[in-house]
Amino acid sequence: MYRLPILYTTDMNIVVLDSKHWPEAHKNGVREHDVRKAAEKAANEVTEIISFVPSYVNLVLHPVPKGEAIPEIGVSGMTYSDEYSSVFFESDVRYGKSQLLEEIRTTTYHELTHAATFQYEPWQPGALYGAVTEGLATVFERDYAGSKPLWGRYESDDTMQGWLGDLKKLPVGDSKNMDYFIKHPDGRKWIVYKTGTWIVDKLLADGEDLFELMKLKHTDVLAKFDKLDT
Repeated sequence: MYRLPILYTTDMNIVVLDSKHWPEAHKNGVREHDVRKAAEKAANEVTEIISFVPSYVNLVLHPVPKGEAIPEIGVSGMTYSDEYSSVFFESDVRYGKSQLLEEIRTTTYHELTHAATFQYEPWQPGALYGAVTEGLATVFERDYAGSKPLWGRYESDDTMQGWLGDLKKLPVGDSKNMDYFIKHPDGRKWIVYKTGTWIVDKLLADGEDLFELMKLKHTDVLAKFDKLDT
């Protein structure tokens, strides 16, 4: 397979991985340069907005088989540290090329927010840490990339207070509790994400600055929230 040269975008290392799933993506109209161009443009935009995105972060992109990304959009992301973000997409491209590239753009916004915040407090598996960091990334994606993430559409204040109470009761373990991050057996979805988005929105409505919140430890963000009259 032809190997794309490594590109540097505002000092960011953007890498499109080789994969056995590229032939299916090609068949469905998506090629390596399409994916890289969408991510590169988004990365440039993010670094113009968030001045403290680490210059040493690596952004990795690759296709995956159906069933390994968010089913509603066919794209997912994962950020492991302030050095490593990834965006991956399902090679069946079932929602079409233009929609796929848009989701790659907005997911890049989301994941690079994590890279920016993780330099101040490294990744942790706990649900409360997840709520704050996912809330910050979701609000940034929504407000600056113009997306409408499903995981950012929360319920009433009373409902969200209950969900936050559920998260506070969870023990802190060595791995993410996916029932609360993705889909709970009781039918709720994205509890952590929606709760975090609600928390961040409440803080912004009270006058807090989104970018300053990104620099705080999650416990400090939650302490600010606890002082609000919600």
